[in-house]
Amino acid sequence: MIGSGWSAEKRQKSDELLRRHSYRHLLVKHQRPFYDMVHESKEKHFGLYSSRKIGKSFMLFIIALEFAQRNPGTICRIILPNKTQAREIYSDIYQQLRSALPIDLTPKYLKMEGAFQFTNGSRVILGGSQPDNCESLRGPLTHLLLRDEICSWDASNYEYVNMSILIPQGTTVPDFKIIDASTPPRTPTHPWIMIDYKKLLMRDCLITLNIYDNSLLTPQMVDNIIDTYGGVDDSNFCREHLCQLIPDGSLRLVPEFNDTHVGADLPLSDNFGNFETFQSIVSIDMGLVDNTFITYGYHDHIRDLYVILGEWADTRKSYGEIKIANDECKVKYISGTSFLAPIEICDVWEHARHSMNVDHNWQTQPPSKGRTEETIAYLRDCFKNNRIMIHPRCVGLINELKTAIWNDQRTEIKRDSKQLHADGVMSLAYGAKAVIFGRRPDDIVGLVFRKLSIRRKK
Repeated sequence: MIGSGWSAEKRQKSDELLRRHSYRHLLVKHQRPFYDMVHESKEKHFGLYSSRKIGKSFMLFIIALEFAQRNPGTICRIILPNKTQAREIYSDIYQQLRSALPIDLTPKYLKMEGAFQFTNGSRVILGGSQPDNCESLRGPLTHLLLRDEICSWDASNYEYVNMSILIPQGTTVPDFKIIDASTPPRTPTHPWIMIDYKKLLMRDCLITLNIYDNSLLTPQMVDNIIDTYGGVDDSNFCREHLCQLIPDGSLRLVPEFNDTHVGADLPLSDNFGNFETFQSIVSIDMGLVDNTFITYGYHDHIRDLYVILGEWADTRKSYGEIKIANDECKVKYISGTSFLAPIEICDVWEHARHSMNVDHNWQTQPPSKGRTEETIAYLRDCFKNNRIMIHPRCVGLINELKTAIWNDQRTEIKRDSKQLHADGVMSLAYGAKAVIFGRRPDDIVGLVFRKLSIRRKK
């Protein structure tokens, strides 16, 4: 019970802070940075991605209690995968906190309703996102939405419950905020990881806490957990306690890829410091309704490496818009005296390729495709033999290489209904297949086009 062993002086100081609507002191060391981010940032969406036993639900409840006391007559919703789970977790936290809260600031728990009622008219309402009960979440307003264990929400129902039920409740609330918290998902293709996780990372609104950040655990407790998993290299330990986005290894598209394949620019000169010219390659996995992903790289014939320097990705763009972006990226990543004019490989329908050529003066060559599993097998072989190096700024490509998986039947790439996955992996694979490893640039161009022409005839 929090507060049960406090001295009279400590309790008095705590009560003073609570009456000023400051609950931060109830959190432990590793929990406070997340509290600070939520309160200090002007953003409207925040995320906590953590290992087990960090106390994330406790953190959410503290934020909810403070918000309810600070803002009379407001509604805060805490949603978990199911309502029973929500009631069990938060009623237990409520009991732990009661001894730390002054009587007049302690909300009344309405067990039948699954809600906490405050004397100032505010309410904290518990709910579940499961498909068979999500309609009960509908309500007139929500001022603060807390989505707990969101990576365990039903993936097939994710978009509907959020975009059709929960988020519309805050559209007329000026300061409406969403706060997410979750432990790692079973597969990194969960919608939250695919969509919200990336956005929160880009906006610097995500805090990740792993087992080594947990101030509630002693070193001995951490060692015991590691022993249970058989070591720190166990994939389950890496996922559950280090928060790494690691799918089942048997389903990964490119399990050979690892952090050793990520590095900054390699020197553009030979072993004697002489100036060299390299063959650049632009590889495009084209999509208009779905994602277009482009990788920009070159063949370093000195080290016989395919080096990726940059990427571009977007959705629902016209050929003209994509060409403009592509021209800008070519200047940014592969222009200058160090690179020959790029070979441009593009996976697109032939009538579309003709349109790109005629309407936009954009000439590309088709990739060497074959069956998808054969293309992925070639890419895997490249990583196995350390023939590819990727610049760390290519965060989208690196993320896909770590997380893209086959479907359960291993018959095709698993794709999300809203946002296609592994377009970057396919773009990289097409580029890799266009590289003539072991050749200097003055030999490459002719060989590439002859190679592509022969494959196309086949």
